[in-house]
Amino acid sequence: MKFLLVILILATNAFSEEDLTPADYDSRTDSISEKYEAGAHLIFDCEDDHWACVLAEDSVTCEEKRELALRNGERDLPCAHLGQMPSKRSCFQKSLYLTGQAHGKRFCLSDARKKEVIP
Repeated sequence: MKFLLVILILATNAFSEEDLTPADYDSRTDSISEKYEAGAHLIFDCEDDHWACVLAEDSVTCEEKRELALRNGERDLPCAHLGQMPSKRSCFQKSLYLTGQAHGKRFCLSDARKKEVIP
């Protein structure tokens, strides 16, 4: 039985992490969806209705899309950048908390739309 256990342990360690990693994988980034890579910037994606911790570039894109929507007088906004957290981990913890609180959708409404929805 011990021999079988030793064989099993050796077999699972036979492949290094490099052997199992695709050639184009970049360990400095973490893809969390087709739209985002993980980072310390907390946003709410109003189009897909979820919190995300994204890279700075994605948060800038979010802010630009939001500003454009506001300039165009849109009532429903595409996303909201809530700020930069100290780390990816703290961002993820904050997003878990906010998911449980169901606060996301309120960031998707322009001020004009809030006045319509909330008397």
